Amino acid sequence: MRKVLTLRVLIILICFLSIQPVLLASGPPIQIGVDVVDIDSFFMDSLSLHLKTTFRFENFRVGLNLRYGQSYIEEFHYLEGGVELSIYPFSNGFFVGCSLLQVGTLWGMYAPDENFLLSGEGFIGWTFHFPYSFLEPRFSFSEAFDGEEAMKALRSSVKQFSRFRLSLIFGVEF
Repeated sequence: MRKVLTLRVLIILICFLSIQPVLLASGPPIQIGVDVVDIDSFFMDSLSLHLKTTFRFENFRVGLNLRYGQSYIEEFHYLEGGVELSIYPFSNGFFVGCSLLQVGTLWGMYAPDENFLLSGEGFIGWTFHFPYSFLEPRFSFSEAFDGEEAMKALRSSVKQFSRFRLSLIFGVEF
């Protein structure tokens, strides 16, 4: 069972990374970033990793998210994928956005029976552009639409998955 789940995670990561060259050949600028706030999780009893790829158009941005969480104490894993939309109403870097689709699953020895999670996220933030890179502080709030038991287990075991979250996303722009 564990090998099958690990294989699924590996396949999802390979698919996520394999579409990058195809996306780079398209027209709009592409941003690839990682949440640097998750660095502290490498030294805690849980692990969190949040990756994102976005397509930046004139006044809006469409993003693909991949988030992974793991609790060493509770011995379970969490994988989430989603699509988000950010709108830049002004030309100064301020944005507001929400997730269009956000689906996750929990697995492992102490994962709850209700292991499927459908949730939504809203966020605001600011994007600072530098040559070939960007920095994006943002405040987000999330709510589970389906899978309250899974969300409670996740939030109690992996501290980085709280309802309200401050993020600092650093990335490169092509």
